[in-house]
Amino acid sequence: MAFVFKAWEDLTIRDDFMFKAVMMSKDLCIGVLEAILNEPTHDITPQLQAFMDYVNSGIISANPLVQALDKRVNDVKRNENERVSYMKYELNLRDARKDGEAEGEERGKLKAILENVRSLMSSLNCDAHRAMELLKIPVPEQKKILVQLQS
Repeated sequence: MAFVFKAWEDLTIRDDFMFKAVMMSKDLCIGVLEAILNEPTHDITPQLQAFMDYVNSGIISANPLVQALDKRVNDVKRNENERVSYMKYELNLRDARKDGEAEGEERGKLKAILENVRSLMSSLNCDAHRAMELLKIPVPEQKKILVQLQS
């Protein structure tokens, strides 16, 4: 799956980065927690509904908490340091994904090589060195494969 940056201008409170930046405001964080935790779970109050509408659909109601949250989102979006921080955050995520994909590919290749070596050893009744020679596995990689075969 291709990784796509979300444009800075399109960030909302639903995005991890924006949520983190907005919740850095102690008063807003407390307001959100009170809206969620001080209410019975079976009864959704108007304040909690307004908050959920804002998070889920971007609806900006007259609710003071929602107004304050939306103002903070817009303040964060106008902050150039936050914009730079977001770009670094996204680049780090992309790099981590690439590293993870590369690591997964390497593990998959090693697994396939190990299966091929074992298969040749079994079908030709030969040792690992001969199987790797037949598979034309470079000598520097053979030590790593031997270690894996023994584990």
